[in-house]
Amino acid sequence: MKVGIFTNLHKDKDLSVTKALLKCLSYRGVSYAVDEELKSKVQASDYFSLSKPADFDFMLTVGGDGTILRVAKYCARYHIPVAGLNLGFVGFLTEEEPDRVDFLVDALINGQYSLERRTLLSAEAEGKCFFALNDVVVSRDSDSRMLEADVFVNDEFVDRYFCDGYIVSTPTGSTAYSLSAGGPILSPNVAAFILTSINSHSLHSRPIVVSENDEIALRIGGRGSVNLVVDGVSGARLSGGAEIRLKKSDAVVSFVRLSGHGFFNKLLTKLNKWGITSREE
Repeated sequence: MKVGIFTNLHKDKDLSVTKALLKCLSYRGVSYAVDEELKSKVQASDYFSLSKPADFDFMLTVGGDGTILRVAKYCARYHIPVAGLNLGFVGFLTEEEPDRVDFLVDALINGQYSLERRTLLSAEAEGKCFFALNDVVVSRDSDSRMLEADVFVNDEFVDRYFCDGYIVSTPTGSTAYSLSAGGPILSPNVAAFILTSINSHSLHSRPIVVSENDEIALRIGGRGSVNLVVDGVSGARLSGGAEIRLKKSDAVVSFVRLSGHGFFNKLLTKLNKWGITSREE
């Protein structure tokens, strides 16, 4: 077995979690490669770059959900399952806490895990193609007026929105920005996308759930420019009149899941919006 190690150096500043992970892997005879940013910081005989192909059995990340988002598309391209050690605030996508490094590694070695496949969203605009695990957001430029966008599903007109921005989210992203904007939470196995406007200047604007087999188009009105943001990272600056076309990607990201770490358990323990931390008998 060989694994790739990708660490967020801003989260694991003293590399204590990364070093504990490397020690655990070495002790159990598991070979590994670390990402190129770690070259000068830890002792390792093998390295990898996100710009080059790799053949790992697993990708282990040290950081938060944002760290997983950085490697998700790479792992989808090369069919590498992902498991994360959480150093972030929420950690919906990460699987284990730092003090359970040994437990995670032993589960991978012994095959005591399942794989959960998550849909990627494809977005095309002005000749460029982007892929998102969480969401694609179109937002107004800092010096512009409200965003004006016509929304279509399968070329059928849905509505014209005047708002600060518009979110197209996967089920994975339903607990991220879309949730903050008033969108619903979708279980990861729901085959759907969520359309959510941000601060819409309307009395009737509500989030819309569409099939993952639907094709979505956003046509930008007005003369100002807008920002296209993919998984929290700026993707492009688009001019008025641009069209963004979105649909389900053929690629998927596979996440390692251990027993007892179900989706609704994570809702309870991580968002804790239900007012309890466990089911009362």
